[in-house]
Amino acid sequence: MPWPTAGREASTVSVQRVPCSLTTTTIFRRLRTVGVVRGEDLIAPCAETVVGDIVINDRLRRVLVDEEDEDWDVFSPGERAEFLFQLLRLLVVGGKWCQYEDTITPYINTARSIYKYLVSVEKDSDGVLAVRSVVLKVTARDEDGAPLLPLAPGHPQDVAYLCIDPVRRLVSVLSHHYGEDFVE
Repeated sequence: MPWPTAGREASTVSVQRVPCSLTTTTIFRRLRTVGVVRGEDLIAPCAETVVGDIVINDRLRRVLVDEEDEDWDVFSPGERAEFLFQLLRLLVVGGKWCQYEDTITPYINTARSIYKYLVSVEKDSDGVLAVRSVVLKVTARDEDGAPLLPLAPGHPQDVAYLCIDPVRRLVSVLSHHYGEDFVE
């Protein structure tokens, strides 16, 4: 099935730079200190709630999505803005018809793998690894203002990123659509 907006011309494109400076996944260790992750990497369950249209049934989703969560401040606004954090959130929350994991390890490993594929690093003058890629969040609309990419730009799980490696002159695209109900 082709992309629903294929062939339509974009008349406006907005671009927002996404912070991308992390070279490890160590910030996610804090999830264990607040009890979001327990024992053998098990994600702690919680009573089911809905935030927007996202179903929350464990503490990991709650700390990633619900600003009212008691542990929301375990990550600063700057850390939440980081591309690696955004990747983890995309994977954990998933789409409308996502099957979730019971442990955090698959999420961390997959986020790390995707991040390493999309983002390039190099050693700085002090020999320390630093990200050289530039990451942009993109929204494109047609002449009537209808969204082209992502399809639902107001939804936190509908995103399009351009990951640019200026040295290799390579642009990679990551697009995620939260999804619709199965209706014909």
